[in-house]
Amino acid sequence: MIKKILAASFAVALIFSFAACGYDDGGHGSFDFGESASERQSESRQESSVKETLMEYDKYTLEAYVNPFWNSKYMYNETMMFVGKDDCPSMLFTAEEVISVRSYDLKTEYKEGKDYVIEDNCIKLTPDTSIPYYTEEEYYPTTYKQGACFGCTRDDKNYILFGEGDTFCKKQIAVTYRHSGRNKVPEIADMSDRFSSSLEKLEKGKPLNVVFYGDSITTGANSSGIIGVGPYAQSFPEMVVGWLEKKYPSSKITYVNTAVGGMNTKWGADNVEQRVNAHNPDLVFIGFGMNDPSLAPSEYKEQIRNIIDSVKNASEETEMMLFSSILPNSEVTGFFGNQHLFEAELKTLADELNGVGFAPITSMHKYLLKTKRYYDMTGNNVNHPNDFLARIYAQVILKTLIG
Repeated sequence: MIKKILAASFAVALIFSFAACGYDDGGHGSFDFGESASERQSESRQESSVKETLMEYDKYTLEAYVNPFWNSKYMYNETMMFVGKDDCPSMLFTAEEVISVRSYDLKTEYKEGKDYVIEDNCIKLTPDTSIPYYTEEEYYPTTYKQGACFGCTRDDKNYILFGEGDTFCKKQIAVTYRHSGRNKVPEIADMSDRFSSSLEKLEKGKPLNVVFYGDSITTGANSSGIIGVGPYAQSFPEMVVGWLEKKYPSSKITYVNTAVGGMNTKWGADNVEQRVNAHNPDLVFIGFGMNDPSLAPSEYKEQIRNIIDSVKNASEETEMMLFSSILPNSEVTGFFGNQHLFEAELKTLADELNGVGFAPITSMHKYLLKTKRYYDMTGNNVNHPNDFLARIYAQVILKTLIG
């Protein structure tokens, strides 16, 4: 039975006076995972498609949400949002059949021809659509309203919409479709050998103490189950632990989430004793970086190493997974900085140390942003994932952990 202690805080990350920049870092500091051969992926998917059946998509299920999207011919509830009625968001993969277009809570199914049409792999609203959307003026307001917007980095816009709770998910839709997987997806390394002790405990039904440690993203901020709206999806740490319990039915997992919203790596290093070591963990998931936009990559690496050293000093046997962060919205003033450089430092640390692996969330977010817009996948339009992007965390972490 999972013992959940959620130290959830939904505060937006600390605001730093750092000039915002675009996602294209000119090739500096990004980690190249290489790309899988799309032909091999497609052939493999075609071979397995005979056995693959469509899972439930009209409600939250752990099975569908942790199912790696890159290994399936089905995309489940990919989220999109419309800014302006003429907006036309693209599906990540080339759809061969659109199965369902629903409201974010999955309760309302929209009708093709009546509410939307499909043009060039995009969802386009009809004149009489019942699909919700934000107008350009709502998304880019011209006057400041405290707590509802931030400054915008675009020269032609003054402010950009911000909001917690259901501000964005109430306007987002969820699209389920069948595809042939023609896009190339970044490779995710199987690092299960770094977690042999934890996996052995799971397989043999021995007690396994798990700690998640990080900032507001790790608390589960903006996951629908946390904010209390449909489809009530779990946070990504809950998905990870839930899937481990399902895969290893004899496992005895004790789970604690000690993440706190708004915290940075310095706080993480300073508080590791009471928030990690006090729980005597066998396996620790560590996710910091979103709230360090002005921190030099070398300093970031040093702080994360301090966390690792503190945990190892308490117990040399403890295994750790480092996971990088999604990127903040580059259109929002004051948040975007060096976050895109931190993933390379995590990889270096994992390569240098025993019993330490890392999951490349930043690289996967960059990949998604080549096709999708930030607001298609956000929970607050600044630095929190919605359910779709939280699922990406779970999928990448599980691939790294168990292969």
